[in-house]
Amino acid sequence: MIWLFRLALFLAPFALLWGFLAWRRRDPEAEREAGWLLLFTGIGLAAILGLGLALTLPDAAAPSAHYVPPREENGRIVPGNFEQGPDAR
Repeated sequence: MIWLFRLALFLAPFALLWGFLAWRRRDPEAEREAGWLLLFTGIGLAAILGLGLALTLPDAAAPSAHYVPPREENGRIVPGNFEQGPDAR
């Protein structure tokens, strides 16, 4: 399912460009408004790219930490996490 989200993120700028060009062809007097549209489109694309980058950055753990996989305790699922090793400072 993540591939669908990534595909949508990849195709979004092309769809916005196609819509902008179609709008410009329909209304030749729209050149005055085009500056604002391009500005907001650029801001939106920067936000999408920044969010995509922030969501793909992994959570860093200390080099001495070890991973504890998800487990069941008392009928509840405890999510996996990193725990510090005994020799951690």
